[in-house]
Amino acid sequence: MPISPDLQTVIAASPSYLQDKDILQTPDDLARHACINTRFSLREGISAWELKQGDVALQCRVDGPLIFNSVYAALAGYGLAYVPESLARPWLECGRLQAVLQHCCPMQQGYHIFYSSERQLLPALALIIDTLRYEPHE
Repeated sequence: MPISPDLQTVIAASPSYLQDKDILQTPDDLARHACINTRFSLREGISAWELKQGDVALQCRVDGPLIFNSVYAALAGYGLAYVPESLARPWLECGRLQAVLQHCCPMQQGYHIFYSSERQLLPALALIIDTLRYEPHE
């Protein structure tokens, strides 16, 4: 069951990092940049950047000296971060971050809650599901 809308991703960096660097035009240009990797748990490897080039979906493995799951390393000027746009939005709006390769950043599936529909739902779980349920506005 969806509990959030789909998420727009963004590649963002500070203006100081982007200063004096060539404009990124394709995902291949990431190889010339310090990219801030992401790992969501210690058991998982470093996450690939899910991009697109035209209609082709890409799983990009990027190189970089840091692993973060936030925008703070990008704010400090350490490189490019690949994050949900909602995390970067305040910094994008005030100019502390700039988005690049926007045409290559696809929408990602939003958050979901998974539960067994084969069992009778406990009242507490039913309440949580009803509270978190996301209804898209059309």
